[in-house]
Amino acid sequence: MAIQLYGAKAALFAALASVALLSGCGGGGGGSSGGGTGGGNTTSNPDPSPGFSVSIDRNELRFSGDEGGYINSQAILGTSNGSTAATVYTGALDLGTSIDHVTQQVVGTQLKFTIYPKSSLPAGEYRGTVQLFACADDKCARHFAGSPANVPYTITVNKGMSVSPTSLPLAAVSGATLVRDLTVQLPPGVSTFTVTTSASWMSAANTGSGVRVTTKPMPPGSYTGYLSISIPGRTIEVPVNYTVQTDATTQTQFTSDVNSFSFTATAGGAAGNRVVNLTLPSWTTELSGEINYNDSSKGWLALTKSGERSYTLSASAADLNAGSYSARLTLRSGYLTTPLTLPVTLNVGAATWAISGNTSFNVSASTGSTAQSSALQIDLPNLPPQGWTASSGASWLRLLNSSGTTGSTKLQVVLDNAAMLQLPHNGTYQADVTISSASGKVAANKVSFTLNKNLPEVNFAAPHLRLPNEGGTVILRGRGFDSVPDLPKALKVSGNAQINSITRINDTQLQLEVSGATSGTTSFSIGNALGVSTGTASVKVVAPTSYAYKAIATAGVKGSIVYDEERQSIYTANKTLGSVMRFAYAGGEWKVSSATLPTIESVAMSPDGASLLATATSGKIVLFDPVTLAEQGSYKVPDGVLNNNVYSPGGRIDGYALNSSPTLVMANNGKAFFQGSGGNPEGGLAYFDLVSRQYGGIPMSRGSFYVASGPGLGISGDGSRLLLGYQSNDSGNTMRYMDTADQIIKPNGAGIAYWYASAQSFHGERVTDGYSVWDKNFHLIGNIAIPDSYFSRAAVFSPDGKRLYSLSYTNYTGSQRIYVLDTSTRMVTSTDLPILGYIDLPDAPTCNGDQYCSPWPLSTISPDGKTLFFVGEKNMLAVPIPATLKQASARAPMQRAKQGGSTVPNILVPLKLSPR
Repeated sequence: MAIQLYGAKAALFAALASVALLSGCGGGGGGSSGGGTGGGNTTSNPDPSPGFSVSIDRNELRFSGDEGGYINSQAILGTSNGSTAATVYTGALDLGTSIDHVTQQVVGTQLKFTIYPKSSLPAGEYRGTVQLFACADDKCARHFAGSPANVPYTITVNKGMSVSPTSLPLAAVSGATLVRDLTVQLPPGVSTFTVTTSASWMSAANTGSGVRVTTKPMPPGSYTGYLSISIPGRTIEVPVNYTVQTDATTQTQFTSDVNSFSFTATAGGAAGNRVVNLTLPSWTTELSGEINYNDSSKGWLALTKSGERSYTLSASAADLNAGSYSARLTLRSGYLTTPLTLPVTLNVGAATWAISGNTSFNVSASTGSTAQSSALQIDLPNLPPQGWTASSGASWLRLLNSSGTTGSTKLQVVLDNAAMLQLPHNGTYQADVTISSASGKVAANKVSFTLNKNLPEVNFAAPHLRLPNEGGTVILRGRGFDSVPDLPKALKVSGNAQINSITRINDTQLQLEVSGATSGTTSFSIGNALGVSTGTASVKVVAPTSYAYKAIATAGVKGSIVYDEERQSIYTANKTLGSVMRFAYAGGEWKVSSATLPTIESVAMSPDGASLLATATSGKIVLFDPVTLAEQGSYKVPDGVLNNNVYSPGGRIDGYALNSSPTLVMANNGKAFFQGSGGNPEGGLAYFDLVSRQYGGIPMSRGSFYVASGPGLGISGDGSRLLLGYQSNDSGNTMRYMDTADQIIKPNGAGIAYWYASAQSFHGERVTDGYSVWDKNFHLIGNIAIPDSYFSRAAVFSPDGKRLYSLSYTNYTGSQRIYVLDTSTRMVTSTDLPILGYIDLPDAPTCNGDQYCSPWPLSTISPDGKTLFFVGEKNMLAVPIPATLKQASARAPMQRAKQGGSTVPNILVPLKLSPR
C-alpha cells in the first residue's frame, strides 16, 4: 500500500492529538524493524526531537471471517510521550497483500489506526505486517522515537456463501419465457437459504443447490431487477438485466372483434347472446371479464367463457320493464395491458299481446236461445310461455276460464243471455276483458267485445186512438225491424183490428193498413226466436164526444194546445201562472185543474197518451200524468262540459213571451222536439227521447234551432212530418221539413221562406203558413183570402185536410168568426181558395180590439172533425161545427202583416196542426 504522510505540531499531537494522519504508506526513513513499540531513530537518523516519542497499544492483529463475507476491522491506538515543536507526520504501510486500507482518527489525546482486511479473499490463511509511522518530515526520512512500529497480522478466511454467476444478463423474444440457474455455495453449518426478487416479471425458486430464475412473457423493452439470496447474517444481491425483443410474430395490442353490444328484447323475454373474440398480446394468456351496470337495474347480463380467447355475453329482459338499459363489459389481459371497455345497451320494448278470435256478438230477431260463444287465442310473441289471467267488465260477457298459458290455452267466453236480455233491446254495447300476465311483468291488455243487440221492439203505435170502424194507416215505431225476416209471421196482433198489409219503411218504422174495429184495444208486438217480450204498442177505439159551445175564462199567456179524445181533455201551458192546465169534460161540464211548473213554455202528449210532456225554460222537461197531473219524472238538460280547455255549452230550452203555437212537438217515434239545444256539441234540432230518456240533436246546417221572435215548429197529427222555420226573413232562412221516419232535415224545395208558424192535416196532406196552402210535396193548392175586413188569427185543418178553419177578427170592432175554406182541390183557374161559409163566435179566445194583449189564439180540432178548440189569454173555447154554414160576402185578398204585440190589420197568427 502507498504511504501518505500528514504533518502536525508535536505539541498538538501531545496535547490534542490533532495531527495529520498517515492514511497510506509509501515507505519512510530508517527506523527499527520488528514489531511492538520498539524501534526508533538509528544512528544514521538522529532523533529529530529528543525527549519526544510515540508508542502503540498492540503488537499483533488477528482477523477471521467467511469467504465472500465481510471481515470486521481492528484498531490500534497510538500515544505520544513528551513534547516537540516539530510537525509530526503519521501513516501506515501494509507489508503484506491482504489489507485493504487503514484509517486514522484522533481520539482524545490518542491516534486511532483502523485496519480493514480485503473482503474478496478466497478461503485460506493470510499473514503480513502493518507498519505504523511517526515522522518529522513528509518524506518520513526522520522518525521520532518509537517509529516505525511493526504489527504482524493473521487473516483466516473460512469457506462461506457464494453465488455464481454474480450477475445475470437475459434476452428473449416477447411472449417467450426464460429459465436460468445460479449456483449457491453455503458456508459450513448452513444448510439452506432464502431467495427473493425485486421485480414482478421474474420469479426465483430455491433448488437446494442453487436458484432457478424464471421470467414471465413481457412486452418489448429493457427491464432491471435483482435477486436477494440470504442466510442468517449474510445477503448476496445478484443484478438481473432482461432485454425483450420483437420478431415477425410479436403481437403488441389487446383487441376485440366488436366495439360495443346492442340488444333488443320484449319485456319479460330473452334478448339473445353475442360472442366477442379477443386478440391477446404475445406476452400474456391471461383473460378475464366483468360487467358493470350504469343504473339500478342489474342482473340482466351474463358473461361466460366460450373459448380460450372468447366470451359469450347474454342479455335477458325477464325481469325488466319496457325501457332502455346500459352497462359496460370490461375485459382484461394481464396487468401490463390496458383493459378494454365495451358499452352494452338493451332496448326493451313493451310486450305486445297477440290475441285473435271473434269479439263480436249479434242478437237479432232470428237469434236463438243457444248461447253464443267465442274462443280467443292468447299469445305473447317473442316471450316464453307464461301464465295469464282474465276478467270481464260486463255481466253479459261470461268467462268460462279465467286463466291459462300463452300459446296453448284459449280464453273461452260466452254471451250470457239472461244478462243480455236486461239491456235495452236495441243498441251497441261494449265489454272489456282485461288480460294480464300472471307474473305481472307484462302490461295488461284490454280486449273489447261488442254486442250488437237488435231485437225488434215496438215502442209506439200512431195514432194510438181511433174512431169506431175507422180503418186506414197505423204506424208502428220501434227498432230492429230490419232484422225480422218474415214480418207477417213475426207481427203479433191481439185485438179486433184486421191487418190488411204490412210495409217495412225502415229499421224503425212499419206501416200497417188495418180495417176498422167497433171497439176495444188492439195490441202489436214483434216476436223473436228467443221468445222474449220486447215491447207492445196499442191502438184503442174511442167513441167521439159531442160538445156544446162553451167559453171558459182563463187568463194568462198560453203555450200550445193539446186535445185528448180518450180523456176528453184540453191541455195547455199557462206561461203567466207557471202551470200545466187541464180542461176536462165530463157529464156535460168542463172542469179546470192545474199543476205548478215555473217557467213553463209548452206541452205535448206522448205518442201512446201515457204522459203529458212540458218544457220549462229553467232547463228541464217534466212528465205529468194526463189525468191527475201528478209528476212522473223530471229531466234536466245536459250541463256544459270543459274538455281540453274547450267549453262545450250544455243544453237549453228557449221560450217565447206571447201566445205561441208549439215550441215543443211530439214525433211518433217518441222524440219530443223543442226549441233550444239538447247539449250535443254539433247543435242541431234538439229533442228528448222518451224511450232512452236522453237528450240529443238532429244535425242541421245552421246549428241549434232557435227562433227569437216567434215559434217555428209544427207537426202533423200522426207525428210523421215536422216543419220548422227561422227567426229571420233573409233569403237563407227557408222553411224546412223532416219526416220522422228518416229524421233527415231537408229544404222545402218550393222556396217557402219567412216561416213562423204552420198548420197541417192529420197525415200532413195539407200545410199552411196562414197565407197559402200546399200539399205534402209543397205544391201550391191555393191562397187564403178572408172577406168582410176580417183578419186571420188562427187556422186548423180538418183531419182529412179538405177544409181549413180560419179564426178571424175584425179590427177594433170586437167581432170574430171562423171562415171555412175548401182545400180539397188544387186551384186551376183561380188563385184563391173557395170559402164554404163561416161560423160566428160570441166570444174570443184572446183580446179582440178591447185591450192590448197577444191576439193570437191556439187552435186544434177533435179527431172526428166536428169540434174546434181555441185557447188564449181570455178564454178556452169549445166550438162545434154546424152542419150548415153561414155564407160569406165578397172577399178581399189577405195581406201579409208584421208580427207584433198590438192588434193591427192583416196580422199573421200562429197556426196549429190538426189532430186528425
